[in-house]
Amino acid sequence: MIMNGYNKNIKALITSGCSLSETISYYKEKKLATWPIYLNKYIKPEKFLSLGLGSIGNELIAKKAIHGCEQLLKNYKPEEILCAISWSGIFRHNRIVEKKSFLSEKFRGIKKKVITEEPDNMTWKYQFSNYENLVIDEEAFSIIYFNQWKDIKELDYYYGIFENQINCLENTMTQIHYIESYCVSKGINYIWTTIDNEYFCKDMTAIKTRKYMDHWSLKHLFDRLQHSPNRLKYSISNWVSINSPENMRKDYIHPDSEGHKKYFDEIMLPHLEKNGIY
Repeated sequence: MIMNGYNKNIKALITSGCSLSETISYYKEKKLATWPIYLNKYIKPEKFLSLGLGSIGNELIAKKAIHGCEQLLKNYKPEEILCAISWSGIFRHNRIVEKKSFLSEKFRGIKKKVITEEPDNMTWKYQFSNYENLVIDEEAFSIIYFNQWKDIKELDYYYGIFENQINCLENTMTQIHYIESYCVSKGINYIWTTIDNEYFCKDMTAIKTRKYMDHWSLKHLFDRLQHSPNRLKYSISNWVSINSPENMRKDYIHPDSEGHKKYFDEIMLPHLEKNGIY
């Protein structure tokens, strides 16, 4: 089943992703307007569920999207919902941990130290949260997430043994396929993109991942997702860095507010108009 255009009467919007999809800073301090801000202003839905959070990986992005869609389905018809996702880097992971567990204690110690020195550090400020970005430190179970496992020696010991690039690629491809299949089966409108082209597009991908694309564990996923009608034509960071480099921030990974606006106006909005959402 493939969706043939979007419903024009979108009443609920859900967005998920990493820092390129995060809106917390904008709504609290008007610091940075990411693409979900412009999408929300354009659609003007009754309900906007913004779940993007810096440093989270694709498995957690997918879990947040599923949880959020299920909440919205309690009050809205599937055709009244639009789910929009920007997928992140492949080496990011997450765990639901018990409060008194080893990992929980380890992360609590690091969080306390980091937040003391950097009160607004988004990566650590929202550790021990739930799928709605609400910090729940005192509950029995909560989420931890990490950008690079090498930053913590105990994690590096585990992931250094059991993880590698092809496993991370397969996990990301599976999550993307999983969410697309979920939205299609439910009848939820869906669009998606990626932060860059490293692990997705055959003709633009980084050399370091190209060698895996024809592997039996990945080829069917790459082939399917390359031709997804729900995929935006270009990824965010790559498009802005090529077409509007002056709108890339100093790390050359994150676009500024104007970069996000240009991406929305020139890539996302035409896709939505072509598929009948306006």
